Parts: sequence; structure tokens; C-alpha cells
Amino acid sequence: ADMASLLPGIPEADLDILRRIAGGSPGRALQLAAGDGLAMARLAEEALGGVAGARAVAVAEQVAGREAGPMGIFFALLRTALAAGVRAAATGRPPTWLGTRPLGEWSEIWGRIGAHARTAEVLNLERKQAVLVALGWLRAPG
Repeated sequence: ADMASLLPGIPEADLDILRRIAGGSPGRALQLAAGDGLAMARLAEEALGGVAGARAVAVAEQVAGREAGPMGIFFALLRTALAAGVRAAATGRPPTWLGTRPLGEWSEIWGRIGAHARTAEVLNLERKQAVLVALGWLRAPG
């Protein structure tokens, strides 16, 4: 079944985000569309483009929320999108954000975000600060 028929009423732009982040898996897209998934997917896509200042704080506050669940989803979606972007570069159709640094650095950031997410969860770090640190890594250098 096509994603638009599985998720009626969701705008096409959001369906595009779900397709990208879910890797084309309708089941994963349905999971993300429920609860905080779509909101976290939108924020992950925005974060990859680089956010700073007041916008970074606003993103961090939305991700941190009142419970830990959305932050884990956000970090997982960021890593999924990073991996998909690097794979897309191999096909000659990289996302625009990928051009802001060498591919090797993106791979390093992918690993760093994974370790950071685990540390934030295990040590119960302040969620807003944990997200701000990751957003800083995603911003274009310079």
C-alpha cells in the first residue's frame, strides 16, 4: 500500500519526511506517525541543516520535553538520517547538508551521537543540554 493511503490526512511534505526517515518502510512510517515520531522526524531533518542560537534552544526544548522517550527517538532518527545521507552520496544524490563537511566527519558524528545518546540515557543527563551538544556537532564548521 502507498503511504498516503496508509496515513490519510498527513500533508505530502510530512509524508516525504516519513518516507526518508523510515527508509521506505510503511510499518516504520506508521510507527513514526503515531505519538512523537513525526514531530521528532521534522526536528531531526531541521537539525541536519544546522540550527543555532535561539532556534537550537527551541529545538532542544521540544525534544527534551517532559519525558525521556522523544529524545531517544530524536537521536535514533538523526542517526538514521545521517546514514541515509551518506548512502545517498554514493548514488550521486546527496542531501544539501552533506556538503558542509567531508563524509568521514559525518560518519564520526554518527558514532558520536550514538555514544552520546547512550550516555545521556544511562547517566540520566539533562536532556535539553544533551540535545544542544548534538545540535552543535551538526552545525557546519566555521
